[in-house]
Amino acid sequence: MNIKKKFRKIPLIFLLTEDFPDVNLTEITANGFPNLYKAGNNEKVREIMLGLLAAEGLPPRTEVPHPVPISKEVRNAIAAARGTE
Repeated sequence: MNIKKKFRKIPLIFLLTEDFPDVNLTEITANGFPNLYKAGNNEKVREIMLGLLAAEGLPPRTEVPHPVPISKEVRNAIAAARGTE
């Protein structure tokens, strides 16, 4: 295989389909590709990618503040509307 060594370290994920039902990972690993994965569907690809990108786990989602600050008048009107229901 005519691929530079620095590019061989990039993880490869093979998505198996009807046209491409199986791949021999040992043969490809023997050619210098250490990070190989097989996936049967897109969800498995997603799991592999998340595992590679965040090996220690994903950080918790933080609550994003509203992009437009709500004025006190609007807050009071919302509170009053909730109180009358």
